[in-house]
Amino acid sequence: MEITKRIGARVGLAAVGAGVVIALSPLAAQASVVTWSGGLGSGTEQCVGAYAGSDARAVGAANPPGVVFRVSRNGAELFRTPARVNTVDRYLFGPGFYQFCAKNAAGLGQPVTGVNLGLLTDADA
Repeated sequence: MEITKRIGARVGLAAVGAGVVIALSPLAAQASVVTWSGGLGSGTEQCVGAYAGSDARAVGAANPPGVVFRVSRNGAELFRTPARVNTVDRYLFGPGFYQFCAKNAAGLGQPVTGVNLGLLTDADA
């Protein structure tokens, strides 16, 4: 217990001395931004995933003809675009493991370039 107090006091003094503000929130430690950028061949899918303590935001883009975007939490699908789109920006509430995916449906038989996935969680959402 004494060791914990000393470390906390030293960190607190160092942060104040440097003029840095540290938020002591459990959510702040979990906040993250996970990204992927690239191209998708016909019939391929790319996903990014992250744990969120409270909420998440999925932001995606793709060059024409677009891709199908989907978001799941703890393995259950929450959202899917009904067809190919070029952009998506979706806010989702609730703790759990989020997965954000882009799929180039096999029907067109051509690659899609400029695909970007961004999954932001908690304070970053």
